[in-house]
Formats: sequence, C-alpha cells, structure tokens
Amino acid sequence: MLKQKLIIAGIIFLLVVVGLGYLIIKPGKGVKTGSSEKRSVFTSQEYGFSVTVPEGWTYKTTPEKAGEATLAIQLKSPDGKIYIPIFVEKKGWDLVLGDVRKNFKPEAIEETTLAGQPAVKIVAKKKEINPGYNFRIKHPKRENTVLLGVAFYIRGKNLETFHSLVETILNSITFN
Repeated sequence: MLKQKLIIAGIIFLLVVVGLGYLIIKPGKGVKTGSSEKRSVFTSQEYGFSVTVPEGWTYKTTPEKAGEATLAIQLKSPDGKIYIPIFVEKKGWDLVLGDVRKNFKPEAIEETTLAGQPAVKIVAKKKEINPGYNFRIKHPKRENTVLLGVAFYIRGKNLETFHSLVETILNSITFN
C-alpha cells in the first residue's frame, strides 16, 4: 500500500515538473517580455516582491498557471541554458514543508534561508543532462503565500556555478 502511494506521488510530481517545463519553454499568448541591458529590477505589485534581473538576461511574465501556482516571472540566461521561473502559490508554509518531505528524498532536501526568509531547496547531487534546482520561499508579508520554482540548466556541466547563480538571483528578491 505504501509502495503504491509512493508511486502515485512520484507520478504526480513528474507531471508537475513536465508541466512547469512546458510553461517555461513554450511561447505564451499575451506574454510580456523584456531584457536587461544592465541589471534592472522587476517588481510584481500583484504578488508583493521584486527581483534583480542580471545583466543580459531576458524575462517574461504570463498569466498562466501550473496547478495551483501562477507564474510571476521567468528569467532566462543570455545563452538560453538557464531558466529560473518564479511561481506564486497560496499555501501555508507547514503544508509546503509537508509536501516537500513527502515527495523528495530526505538527503536531497535542505531547509535554509533565501531572500532572508525561511526556504527549502532541493538540488541534484549528481550530474544530470538537465539538472534542476527546486526552491520554496516563504513570503514574509503575505500570509499563506510561497514563491517556488524549478530552475533548469540545459546541458549544464558545472552544477556548483549553476547553484550559486540561482541562489544569487533568489537572494536578490525583496518583499513589498
């Protein structure tokens, strides 16, 4: 019975990741895009946060949803190999932690601080074709609101640099 539940949870997780990947890569209707010639700051009044867009990176915002989460911004590196979507989900922090513990191996989970707030990161410990960096960040000013996403590194080779870059961008987030 437990094995069946784990298989079902794994399938659901896989479908969510595939759905997020689809949203990240496909062009959307009504997409707002921009690029950053210099470092600039993207602010979402609707979701109450700002993030620094690195020099040369492009970004887009769409009204699309992935499950219960809504894409607020998706950042893309100049070479197109790194995507960092930031979704917003209305969910309590205890529920987020419970979902993470239920769906990921304990050795992959790290409770930490990102953007000065309680956070969870789930990172690949081995080299993969397209490694990812899962994150959840508790919004300090909006009850039951979490920023989350899975950053992708397409055909990436240097995981340390990738993880450091993702964390630098996530740590640039400020909450309004």
